[in-house]
Amino acid sequence: LDQNNNVVDNNISTKKIRLNMGICCAQQGLHEEAVDQFHDAMDGHEDVETSSTMALFQRDVQRIGGAGGDCEEHVHDHEDEHKYQMKNDYEHVGTCWNGIAMSMAALGEYASASSAFETALEQFGTDEYSVHAVTIMENLGTLNAMCNEEDKALQYFEDALKMHDSNDNDSDNDNNAAPTLMGASLNFHVGKMHQIKNNLSQAIAYYNKTRDIIDASSDNDEALLPVAAQTLYNLAVIYAEADELENALVMHTDALACKEKLFGEIHPEVAESLNCIGAVQGAKGDRGEALKTFRKALRVYRLADVDEEHEDLVCVKRNIALIESS
Repeated sequence: LDQNNNVVDNNISTKKIRLNMGICCAQQGLHEEAVDQFHDAMDGHEDVETSSTMALFQRDVQRIGGAGGDCEEHVHDHEDEHKYQMKNDYEHVGTCWNGIAMSMAALGEYASASSAFETALEQFGTDEYSVHAVTIMENLGTLNAMCNEEDKALQYFEDALKMHDSNDNDSDNDNNAAPTLMGASLNFHVGKMHQIKNNLSQAIAYYNKTRDIIDASSDNDEALLPVAAQTLYNLAVIYAEADELENALVMHTDALACKEKLFGEIHPEVAESLNCIGAVQGAKGDRGEALKTFRKALRVYRLADVDEEHEDLVCVKRNIALIESS
């Protein structure tokens, strides 16, 4: 209500509805409309320090003070109440800016997305643990990695991992030491950036931390399978380039098992792993086994209706031809 007790269209319930509308628009791929909804959801809340919440707090303090008597306790009660509401305001604004950033990134507006992510991060703060802050730093890392800003990406991923681990190590945390998708994902990202920067020993260390988290989780935790498969694949690449072929074969085989759990036996991702296994077998001199594996990969590609001219399928056919002609 405004000062004349008329209903206005910027109350907190309306803002939450607009926030949810923005999320729904983004999920439907309507990113420009989503950005508009997120901005509308922040109307009047962009600067929390001067928001209606702070104005109401100051008004209430003045009223209590004007009432006379010992009002310190009442002031503290209102102060606590409004601090709680301001925290909610910061989270609301931060969530809106994060939504804007995600939609801008989807639209290819990476500079605008980065700026929006930074604004969102300011709302949640980085002085103490916040799952929102961890997620936004991970998003910033991913965005910078896409833009080939490896140093910036690595810093964001490391900062996010540090905050995440500080919460896991908190003895008062009810979820202490619980393996999480976020922990696995962050260790993977840090490992990948070290791999890109050719810091291979550090990459292996972080990939192994990722595997430790996954191994400690429930066997039924399918949410971890994608990061598990990619971690194993990246380790296999490192080992193959170092001519540690036995380790590479083990990693590719484990990655194949993850992909079969995810996608079933007939899927292009499964065929890709089979092709990689065949390549390692060939490098080891097991040409007969390599040929069998390449033919299986070709069969899976075709059953998955991959075009005969697709580069991955062409690669498998070339590998088969090389072995058959030698």
